[in-house]
Amino acid sequence: MKNKIILFILLMALVAAPFAYAGPTEEARLLQFFESYLPGLPADQQEAATETARVVTNDELRSYNNYRDYYQETILDGKRLNPLNFAEYVILAYGDRYGTFRDGENRYLGYTAMKEAYTNVFFRPDFADGVQIDQADWLPIPWENGLVEEFLERLREPVLKKNDFNNQPLFRDNILSGFEVLNQLYPDYYGLNHSAAKDRDWEKYVQILQPPSRFCWGTGRMFRQLPDKSIRYMDVPLISFGDAALDFSVSLEKDSYQAKPGEVIKTTATFELNKEYFKSREAKLRLYLETATDEIELSFTPVDPAKKLNGSKYTFKPGEKLEVRFSFSAPNGPAEIVASIDGTFIKGVTWVEKNSDDNEDRAPVIVAIPDLSTNLETDSFNVKPGEKITSTVAYKLDKDHSKPERALLRMHHVVDGQEYPIQLQPVNGAPVPDKDGYVTLQPGDVKVYEYTFSVQSSNTIIRSRINPVDTNQDTNWSNNRAEASVIISQHDIKVEVRPEKDSYTAINGGNTGLNFIIRVSRKDDIPGKIRAIGYFEGFNGKYAGRHSMNTTLGPGEYKEIMYGFPAPPGSYTTVAEAWPEGFEDAFPPDNKDESTVYVGNQIFKPDSKIRVDLIDGGPIYR
Repeated sequence: MKNKIILFILLMALVAAPFAYAGPTEEARLLQFFESYLPGLPADQQEAATETARVVTNDELRSYNNYRDYYQETILDGKRLNPLNFAEYVILAYGDRYGTFRDGENRYLGYTAMKEAYTNVFFRPDFADGVQIDQADWLPIPWENGLVEEFLERLREPVLKKNDFNNQPLFRDNILSGFEVLNQLYPDYYGLNHSAAKDRDWEKYVQILQPPSRFCWGTGRMFRQLPDKSIRYMDVPLISFGDAALDFSVSLEKDSYQAKPGEVIKTTATFELNKEYFKSREAKLRLYLETATDEIELSFTPVDPAKKLNGSKYTFKPGEKLEVRFSFSAPNGPAEIVASIDGTFIKGVTWVEKNSDDNEDRAPVIVAIPDLSTNLETDSFNVKPGEKITSTVAYKLDKDHSKPERALLRMHHVVDGQEYPIQLQPVNGAPVPDKDGYVTLQPGDVKVYEYTFSVQSSNTIIRSRINPVDTNQDTNWSNNRAEASVIISQHDIKVEVRPEKDSYTAINGGNTGLNFIIRVSRKDDIPGKIRAIGYFEGFNGKYAGRHSMNTTLGPGEYKEIMYGFPAPPGSYTTVAEAWPEGFEDAFPPDNKDESTVYVGNQIFKPDSKIRVDLIDGGPIYR
């Protein structure tokens, strides 16, 4: 963990901020310490660096602290500023580290100048539930909130004191960056929607326990209320203004690269450290070709031979640009050139950068892959056996392709799954395919050919293909093949079964007359009459007899057959089937049909005592 912190120290940067800075002597001395490896300094130099940081920070904060020194003493309540904390964490804290020790870290790094416990951001949280920072019910102005005061009194913690650093928009970005730190270090504990959080005035919710400065981090605390009205708090690291200013960037020479498969492209990329940063800074550089399945590392060298790389790393001066040259071979498929720069080296993330969006640049590699296509003049033929049919087919190379392409043209008649070649006859000056079937197409060419085939006795397929010769790639393989159905005209018989009535009822379990109408129709318009043969039969849970059906129909004609039988209560199904005699049917699914009806039962009980009255000479039955 110490190594992480040591590397983290190197993130310090100089930014313009509304502070009154210390004199050049103290600043220059402090910057010399930062140019060194702080944890590697002798103890006396660590103490000197800490004292210098105190002086410089006091000058920075004086205008916000009623023109008083914020860190008035090197020793506070018997606790001295800990030089190890400055060397390893770049903070000013009094006393020794204390509290639970786990994974090489103490819970607390000491005390702030306000005599508050200084929470260690690198001590892993141990509370039960996480918090979504941008959605929690944070209490505003906590230093004046009675709920917060009662909460702290119950915990026997010091009541918050109002100070001149609270509610200052100046620290809003430091707070937001602190949220980023928590989210990146411990995403399971601290959720963060960056876009939702960025526009909030967070300074109203954070009690500043120790303000950040140009070089040193600070710390703050927030309080939230849960649905059960209980109070929880969260410590927030406040990133230094130096950290908030660091910004590496990279840009590729081109937005995209166009090439043929296998072509070698030579190009450049430019890496940069922003000029606002105050000291030399090392960063890791990377260039690679990203395909659908792989990342291919690319070697690179500085354009200026005087600039030297340390492996894949380079040490930048503020505002320096490093242009490098590299090359790559265009792949057969989609790919991207990716350039990236990483100057943080903490857990592999870039949360301390002012703008990490420009730490990577991507450019698609557009490989010159042809788009060959074919289209048939018609996609179906309705014909009779023995006919000879002539039609046309077109072959095309897309107009945006960068060069001519050789193409293989093929035309086949597919009969019972077997392909039989069909000769192509050029139309309007189309090139004649050579002995291998190859032609050369220019970008935008559309070449038309005529072909002839004989209709067989069953349905067949006409199939056209075009394929590139000099590459195994095509932009869209779906249009490299076209097919047309050759459909032999066929007779089409349809049978339908329906009950004569929607419902039937029997009396006292007796029989009732049950009738079905069976319609046989001819759907095709082929001249001449044909015979439709078949059967119909009824069921009521057991076989009830089959009857043959034989009728003659012309194009579009139909005939109806009435089929009936006596039926007691129950369910009855009638099935009918009809086919053209001596021919295949064009649509077999409608050559069979069935219908089911239910016969209900009505109980009738006649009155055994019948009385007859005569009224005006007529009988009345009661």
